[in-house]
Amino acid sequence: MVLNMADSKSGLSVQDVESTVGAPVDVSIPRSKAVAFSTNRGIPVLQDSVKDPAVKGLKQLVERFNPTWRAKAQRKLHRRVVV
Repeated sequence: MVLNMADSKSGLSVQDVESTVGAPVDVSIPRSKAVAFSTNRGIPVLQDSVKDPAVKGLKQLVERFNPTWRAKAQRKLHRRVVV
C-alpha cells in the first residue's frame, strides 16, 4: 500500500492508516514542495538531485516494481545564451 501526503498537516499518521485499513504501509510519500517545483521547472522529480523525503519515497516505489531502475539525467532542450 502506498500512503501519500499523510503528515501532521493532514492529521493522519502511518499508524492510523495501517490500523484503519488493516494492512501495512509499504511506501510512504510525504507532502513535498519539491514535487511542485519540479513540475514548474519541467524536470521529472525523480531526475532531480533533491534529497527530499518525497523523492526517496517515490524511488522506493519505483524500485519495488523495477529493482534495476536508475534515474537518468535529462538532456536540456535549450542552451542558455549569455549576452
